[in-house]
Amino acid sequence: MITNKKIRIAVADAYPFITRALIDELNREELFSPIFFANTGEELIKKLNATDSQLDVLLTDFNFSHGGNDDGYRLLKKIHQMGNVKRIIVFSDMKGTQTLHQLMKLPLAGIISKRDKLQNEFKQIIKQCSSIHSKNTCYLSPSIQNILNSLHVNTPAVDLTPREFEVIKLYAEGMRLKEIASRLKRSEGTVAVHKHNAMKKMNFSSNAQLIDFARQTGIYCI
Repeated sequence: MITNKKIRIAVADAYPFITRALIDELNREELFSPIFFANTGEELIKKLNATDSQLDVLLTDFNFSHGGNDDGYRLLKKIHQMGNVKRIIVFSDMKGTQTLHQLMKLPLAGIISKRDKLQNEFKQIIKQCSSIHSKNTCYLSPSIQNILNSLHVNTPAVDLTPREFEVIKLYAEGMRLKEIASRLKRSEGTVAVHKHNAMKKMNFSSNAQLIDFARQTGIYCI
């Protein structure tokens, strides 16, 4: 619970203009104290390690395409395990139901869409930090809630592991298994097993079915 002090917050996004805009907006709010910003997963980890005291909030996207630590799900888990961030809030322009389905499995304090009004979402962050009852809850912004509703209505449940999900996401984006293995720092054989297991769970017999599924559900529309 935070009382009578500013909320120590850091922001991370692959696009510098977004991090600059967020910092500018946060500086206009009396209750926020921006500590740093980062534009790659690697930079984010380095700055978290260099921070001398625990952050109240990390507001971050999870899809970093450059630099190290660009596996979003593994990155978020690593940050949680580091223990120097009280609340991790994902701030993303996701459109895919399966992406949200996977994020909901992570230990997050909130998921906010870039499509929602920023000032309203800042109020929710302040509310999260001020409540002793919000520690174990995940706040969903209005646009994210709409995606979740769509997931329940239109999307069959697919129990993929985060790694299987990441592999088919990258495959649907056009990457070869060798490239995916290099990105995820795994062997090509391991990546092939993840892809095979994902297809088996979804009862797919062809790559075309897998790619079509990714497009229909918006897996890589972030």
